[in-house]
Amino acid sequence: MIQKGLAELDDKATKEKTNVLAEIERLRADVAAYDRRLRIAGRCSTSSSNLHEPTGAARLDDGRAVELAAVAGRTVFDIRAGIIKDRAALKGLQEYVREVCR
Repeated sequence: MIQKGLAELDDKATKEKTNVLAEIERLRADVAAYDRRLRIAGRCSTSSSNLHEPTGAARLDDGRAVELAAVAGRTVFDIRAGIIKDRAALKGLQEYVREVCR
């Protein structure tokens, strides 16, 4: 009985992880094909010693979205996929402990 329950938990967790990772791959492909853009909302202070004052009208601290370079975008997706895999593994272990080690 426990084996069946564990198999069901594993199947459910695997399916959830597979679905989320497939969505990340779709997003990654869309960004690579320029069908979507990966942007991060944020602000950069122009008082930072690492930033130079822009010469145009736009400023770095105007609250606009930052569009990442393609390599950085791929890195973001890689990091996100790694987090999802780690969370899925942790969730599976927690469910195993709750079901088997109680």
